[in-house]
Amino acid sequence: MLNAIKGATNQLRGALFEYMVADIVRRLNPGDVTMNRIFNVPDKGKAEIDVLIIQPNQRVFAIECKGYSPYGIIPDEQFKRWLQHNVPTAYAYICQHPEWKNLSAHFEFWTSAPISEDILALFNNAKEKIKPNRYTIDLLGPQDVLRVCGNTREKNLIEAYKNHFTPRNGSIPPLARQRPPARATAPVEED
Repeated sequence: MLNAIKGATNQLRGALFEYMVADIVRRLNPGDVTMNRIFNVPDKGKAEIDVLIIQPNQRVFAIECKGYSPYGIIPDEQFKRWLQHNVPTAYAYICQHPEWKNLSAHFEFWTSAPISEDILALFNNAKEKIKPNRYTIDLLGPQDVLRVCGNTREKNLIEAYKNHFTPRNGSIPPLARQRPPARATAPVEED
């Protein structure tokens, strides 16, 4: 039962984070903001965009949202999926879209919890190799998200973010931290 409650809490935290990011973006960026868009590309599959901003005649701006407990670390597989599948798939969709194909494309990963140091290295390597004339990527960690939230000057939004996505002691998690080693399981002795 406790695991079911924890699972529901995590799901609600993720949905709340997505709504908060969409609200932040609406307040700070001109353009049309939509949530949870599915891009389906033949031979590439599907990619979900949590928050999509279309700035007509300027750019397509797609945000992946990970609203996790500030005490945790974003699972490496989720970041890799975004970087290696969702971004290229969404970019392929954008290139095929009649109204978007000539706009610049920008992808961001927003997280309320740290990523692992290995994933930060993967991100930095990918960002360096991606040609900016194709698309750009960025990463907003816990401190960055709180700063952008503060830029709205919306007191209730800032308080809600602090209440749900920062540790109780008021500290802000780092962008990356070392993933703790996997727990070793004791060997099972056979009789």
